Amino acid sequence: MRSLNLHLKILITLLVALGVLITAYQIFILGIPVTEDETDDLWNIDAKVEFQASPREPVKLQMFVPPLNQDYVSLNESFISNNYGVSVNRVDGNRRVTWSARRANGKQTLYYRLVLTKRYSGEQTQAKGPIFRDSLPVEGPEKIAAEALLAPIRQHSADVETFISETIKRVNNVGDDNVKLLLGGDASTANKAKVVDLLLSIAHVPMERVHTIRLQAEVAQSPELWLRSFNGQKWLYFNPESGEQGLPADRLVWWIGDGDLVSLEGGRQAAVSFSLNNSEMNAIRLAKLTDENTDATFLEYSLYGLPLQTQQTFMIMVMIPIGVLVIL
Repeated sequence: MRSLNLHLKILITLLVALGVLITAYQIFILGIPVTEDETDDLWNIDAKVEFQASPREPVKLQMFVPPLNQDYVSLNESFISNNYGVSVNRVDGNRRVTWSARRANGKQTLYYRLVLTKRYSGEQTQAKGPIFRDSLPVEGPEKIAAEALLAPIRQHSADVETFISETIKRVNNVGDDNVKLLLGGDASTANKAKVVDLLLSIAHVPMERVHTIRLQAEVAQSPELWLRSFNGQKWLYFNPESGEQGLPADRLVWWIGDGDLVSLEGGRQAAVSFSLNNSEMNAIRLAKLTDENTDATFLEYSLYGLPLQTQQTFMIMVMIPIGVLVIL
């Protein structure tokens, strides 16, 4: 009898511990909302494309759009146009939409709309990237200036992360004669990134340009340039102006590489403007939407996946033991 009671106590303890662990995993790891009143952020992003179409010429406009494989989950994606064909392709790890028309005349306006949220994004895939690259060709005074800058950078760095940060800081010291020579009188962020790329290539350190959008409502903005490098385990992101490492949480990667945001054939004066709006949605409803749009299926086997009448029945069944305990 004592042995039976001991086994029963052990079984009860194991079941209670298992239930607590499963509940904690769903709340703290998967982020399942606890209460019905909980809300989460929902971002609406509009990219407005305007250009002048050339008469009697076919129009083909291409624009990079977010890759949708990051921390954010897309709930809806729309391509709004009048009498244009639309197709989306993958190019070098990016997604690019193509609007095309046989004829167009005068001012043209196209829209790209994206609705996304950062919660319930599922498990992250293993990062992959290059760990070696060939040097870019450089000769003459530029080569001497680059080697003069690299000598102290190697001395003051211990790994890839510190090497890149030190390189960016050196390039932003526009008072240095070697930096002035390499910049050639152009101290823009894009040109500084080219010089950083040159110096890193000589050291065989890979680097990619990352163009991001800041998730901030009611603020006119244009894509912001960041740099990233793969250290063999993960991607390291750097601010090209300060060398600060780490991509802020409010940045959405729009595209990667040296290409322009928009390319246009059969027109001119293409311009893109971004507008963002932030709203809130019931967390349980949002969890269901993101579960439908990702590979994460943590709600598939939960009570939320059952019909409402069945959910109410289970709620009553759960309350029965509590009522019996109160009576006792």
